[in-house]
Amino acid sequence: MKLSTINTQALARLRVRAKRGLYFAPAKRVRAERGLYNQPSTKRSFTLVELLVVIMLITLLSSVVYVSYTRALGMGRDGRRRVDLASLRDALELYYFDYKSYPTPCVYSSWCDVSTSLGVGVLFPTYINPLPSDPKTGWNAYRYTALSATGQGYCLEANLEGTAPPPTCTVQSGYDYGVGNP
Repeated sequence: MKLSTINTQALARLRVRAKRGLYFAPAKRVRAERGLYNQPSTKRSFTLVELLVVIMLITLLSSVVYVSYTRALGMGRDGRRRVDLASLRDALELYYFDYKSYPTPCVYSSWCDVSTSLGVGVLFPTYINPLPSDPKTGWNAYRYTALSATGQGYCLEANLEGTAPPPTCTVQSGYDYGVGNP
């Protein structure tokens, strides 16, 4: 078909519509005949249920990540506690090398806080600097006791957040990790 024939046919259709009283442009006419002007927009949007499902999934994933993250932080603090007790043990061995006995500020069954019993003048600053403290604020402090009045043994204890390896000395209830030299 030629272009002129198509234009003539289109003009003929418009004339027929004009006689019927339909003065809409062709696209508007089709929409009006199909009733699309009375319907909501054809744009797709999310339903409330879909949004709630997505929010629930995000919440679930974030809670799993949070639990894993806090567990990893606890394991890191536990590693720090083990290293701190090993450093204190090394400082105590150096003290023993010099004095042929361990410090006796607290005798067995009497536990003392490391910062007060082994602090200034005992191990700090000669044998260890700085004196270790628990990495979690407000947590149980490291504790120390001499196993005899003559200072021939000691035990250091700490409370771990995770599963503790077996202690090498007898620890007080409430504490689950200890190193010592009986």
